[in-house]
Amino acid sequence: MKEEIFVSITPKSPIYLGEIKPNTSFLSSKNYLPGGLLLGALGEYLVRSKREGEIREITKKIRFGNFFPSRGETLWAIPFPVTSLECKREPRFKPKGHGIFDSLLVSLAYAELQKAGAKFPVPLDFKCRYSDSNSNCNRRMDRALGFFIKEKCSVAKI
Repeated sequence: MKEEIFVSITPKSPIYLGEIKPNTSFLSSKNYLPGGLLLGALGEYLVRSKREGEIREITKKIRFGNFFPSRGETLWAIPFPVTSLECKREPRFKPKGHGIFDSLLVSLAYAELQKAGAKFPVPLDFKCRYSDSNSNCNRRMDRALGFFIKEKCSVAKI
């Protein structure tokens, strides 16, 4: 029988988690704590506690998920899907307009139509559809990076 335990981590100081990015001259930090890092820290703890023989037995029973930043212990942070897009001019969630949307279904439909032999004059390109009485945005959409948490009835990007 598997038992789930939810863990919240509050660092006492900033944590630097190097992330390798090709073609850059500096290493940026990951914006979340990978679960595998905690599993490695548990193994290191067992080694320092002179319990090396228990590492395999203990770690095969444990799985740590990734720890994403949140605004509170009871608010779960969830990474945006890789198919999420946001307006380049006005990123993040907005009370009105622009905003963030998921391109998965549109991209899937486009790909399936292409497989069926449909010909398109241009490749699939997402543009911001926001418009008001003054203008139409029509700016390029970029991948939405980051995390979101559900707070009561609204969603906030962090």
